[in-house]
Amino acid sequence: MRSCDALKTVAAIALAAALLPALPARAQSYPSQPVRFVLSVPPGGSVDSLGRVVAKYLSPNLGQPVIIENKPGGSNRIATDFAARSAPDGHTLLMLGSSQAQVEAAAISTGQPRPFDTLRDFTSVGTLATNTDALVVHPSLPVKTAADFVAFARSKPGYITYGSTGVAKSDHIAAALFEQMTGARMLHVPFKGLGDAIPQLIAGRILTLFSALPPMAAHIRSGKLRLIGVVSAERSFLFPDAPTLAEALPLPGDAVETWIGMMAPAKTPAPVVSRLNGEIRKMLQDEAFVKQSLHPLGLSPWGHTPEEMTRFVQGELATYTKLFKDIGLKLE
Repeated sequence: MRSCDALKTVAAIALAAALLPALPARAQSYPSQPVRFVLSVPPGGSVDSLGRVVAKYLSPNLGQPVIIENKPGGSNRIATDFAARSAPDGHTLLMLGSSQAQVEAAAISTGQPRPFDTLRDFTSVGTLATNTDALVVHPSLPVKTAADFVAFARSKPGYITYGSTGVAKSDHIAAALFEQMTGARMLHVPFKGLGDAIPQLIAGRILTLFSALPPMAAHIRSGKLRLIGVVSAERSFLFPDAPTLAEALPLPGDAVETWIGMMAPAKTPAPVVSRLNGEIRKMLQDEAFVKQSLHPLGLSPWGHTPEEMTRFVQGELATYTKLFKDIGLKLE
């Protein structure tokens, strides 16, 4: 009996030893085929451009082609559904950003079914970059600092008109949070896109924008627009002398970050996620890549671990859901 038991023990140890190398082997062999980045935006624009420079950088490091697949429409739903239904093996990844959390929070706050459940259907891989938003005004507005702006807006409720790229978009959210934090009261004028809003601001038909800084940079330098401050948590490399609004006022609460990140379908193996996150963080620490590929797009590197990204997205959902309820958001 003892001999038989000993043989069983030896056999069990041998089997366990044989299986151990097989566990990390899947991660070591990843990727075994081309990797797809699924984007919810059409070709062109900062998100698509970022996807392409990231794909170009990562492809030789991963040892496989990295392919961009644009699937715009449906308020991110087309791309999200496609990526969520893909095999959880790290070969299909979803590039997403602030709008993902905003669309989801808008549905929650208005009592509508969620178009997707980001944290249930996906595994965080890591954040990639941020795009600085800014408070910019028409030069006719008699304000030069954030404190001036708040004082003027409080003294004339509804006088200042602000544009946005649409209801519940990041620039609308930034302005609504600003109103909530400062007591300023302004009039919202939504447009189809920033390309429609900026000419109206230059012409003085609206008075301010809380929107992406890079497309307005040339107009600020020419004097057609006046930069009051940046909305994000840190100063922008484009205008390092311009203070953040939190510095200038200061403001309670967190700044609105316009961000872009990467997620994989739920149940993607942890070693695969770790490999991807490591390659992404290595890329974002490459000064040449940042200067040559991110800065021309007006983007700054922003590399979270998967755990940090999950906590961040949870916070975003909570913040936006509360804000939308507070302002009585109504979706068209």
